[in-house]
Amino acid sequence: MMHWAMKYMGRAWQRAEHDCWGFFRTVQREQFGRDIPQVTVSDYRALTKAKLLETHPHRLVWREIGRDELQEGDGVRMAGTKNPGHVGIWVEIDGGRVLHCDEPFGVMATSLASIQDQFSDIRFYRFEGESCPR
Repeated sequence: MMHWAMKYMGRAWQRAEHDCWGFFRTVQREQFGRDIPQVTVSDYRALTKAKLLETHPHRLVWREIGRDELQEGDGVRMAGTKNPGHVGIWVEIDGGRVLHCDEPFGVMATSLASIQDQFSDIRFYRFEGESCPR
C-alpha cells in the first residue's frame, strides 16, 4: 500500500501559496486534522522568515521533542546560514524522512542525513494543543 505522503510528491513550490509553511499547513490539516494559522510573509528574506517561525503564537501548542521521540506528523524546523527558516513534516517512509516543499524543487521527502548536510540547526516539535492561536 502506498504511503499517504506520495500524493504530495512533486507538487510545485509557489511563493505565498505553496511555500514551505503553506505546504506544512495543508498536510497538517488534510492528514492530521490540525488547523494551523496562515503566516503572512511580507518579504521572503531568510531572516524575516526565521523570526516569524520563532515568534508566532502558534508555537505555544507545539512542544520541542528529541529525535528519538519522532512520530508521523511531527514538525521539523530547519535552520542554517543560507536558510534560517524552513519547516517540514516527519513521515515514516524508508526509516523516516522529512516531507517538505522547497524552492525551486517543490515537495520532496528527504532523509534526515541529507537534511543535516544542508542545515546546521534541526529541531523537532510535537503538536499538543486543542487548536492553534491566531
